[in-house]
Amino acid sequence: MDSAHYLVPDYLLKFKCQMCGECCSRDWDIEFDKKSYYKLEEIAKNNKNFLYLLKKNVIHIDNKIKIKRHEAETEPEDNSSYEYMVNGDKQKAGCPFLTSEKLCMIQKEYGEEILSDVCKSYPRLISLTTEAWEPAILFSCRKAAFLLKKTESVNFYKDPPGYHLPKLSKCNCIIDGKNIEKQYYFQYEEMLIASMQLKKIGIEERILLIGILANKMRNDNYEEVRELLEKINRLVIEKLKLISSNIGYMLKLIKEVWIQRAKIEPLSKKFLIFMNKKYNLSIDIKDNFMQDHEIQKFQRMYSNYYNPYKKEIEHIFENYFINFIFSKEFYLHSYIDAYFKFVLFFTLIRYLAVARCSVLDKPLDENILLDVIVDIEFLIRHNKTYNLSILNQIKKSEYYNLPYIASMVKVPTLLSSDTESANLNICRASI
Repeated sequence: MDSAHYLVPDYLLKFKCQMCGECCSRDWDIEFDKKSYYKLEEIAKNNKNFLYLLKKNVIHIDNKIKIKRHEAETEPEDNSSYEYMVNGDKQKAGCPFLTSEKLCMIQKEYGEEILSDVCKSYPRLISLTTEAWEPAILFSCRKAAFLLKKTESVNFYKDPPGYHLPKLSKCNCIIDGKNIEKQYYFQYEEMLIASMQLKKIGIEERILLIGILANKMRNDNYEEVRELLEKINRLVIEKLKLISSNIGYMLKLIKEVWIQRAKIEPLSKKFLIFMNKKYNLSIDIKDNFMQDHEIQKFQRMYSNYYNPYKKEIEHIFENYFINFIFSKEFYLHSYIDAYFKFVLFFTLIRYLAVARCSVLDKPLDENILLDVIVDIEFLIRHNKTYNLSILNQIKKSEYYNLPYIASMVKVPTLLSSDTESANLNICRASI
């Protein structure tokens, strides 16, 4: 399947690589498709220095070794197209092909086409559908993250003049129209994006609305979902505003996510040091219990640094989650699984934003939130194996039901047990 067309969000049209080298200086594995590797191997025959670097730093992927490295409780993802990976010195972060000028040695010497799919496409996340090539973007790239500052609603353009994408052996997602369980996916995607752009209601209410729609979508009854969206009125919105937070559950889940991330070798020590230094978070991987004083501390920080200023940064969350939807998360997962990831990322970003504001003793602003998003994308979203492992783990627990997922969304407040119970009942009734 191929397409001669593109469907591109306006923010991506404004992206241009700044050649800062930051993405190539990270602690992550860079995968090579077979075709690209064989081209490099052929070229390297005439360049002894490059051949040495290639043989030293690019290894054949062994799924068993890879799974052991990530300590994931899941089966390896399909790596049929990716058989090689750059595996440089883990004590020196970054790609071994990065020059002292922060430029790619491979691209500089042999051009972009010789690069692996990962390097050619980053930070774009490219999907192929029955209609067009549809690129989203990864905000682990700091320059890309600044695109989230736009305050106007996102628009999408069909075949924008002069736009092109590199040829890839493998893309993020292929939608060929054969999945009978998601025959209305494109209509649903439009509904989800439109719901995120309802600026007349707060970002939390929009996220709760996404949950109501996702719950209906899993039955794949398009007319029922469409009618539900049409019936969204002031009364429903007021009910959404009444849903509050089960803060103990929310913080316990966040703590478990950090604990699982801290167990990933070989970078667990670096992760713990980073979280402590930047966010003043000490993570005890043997203790996932949430103490009362930790809950109260978070509530105080939230009230001081985040809550009074959240209206000023809602456009960033709006843009971030429109990109999340457009990156086909709701196609790649079940609608409810995708919604759980949606809420989990919102909660993690909000939590670290509060922690960072506290460290800086500054109120929340655009730049602090963008910096947090870059960290979350790098630490969490890039590791697909870890993402899947967390999702599978949560699905086996008591956490995995819609009312509890929704209870993570609203602003945390001090609640009595009776009030928490009442709010969960409201949540069930709304959903």
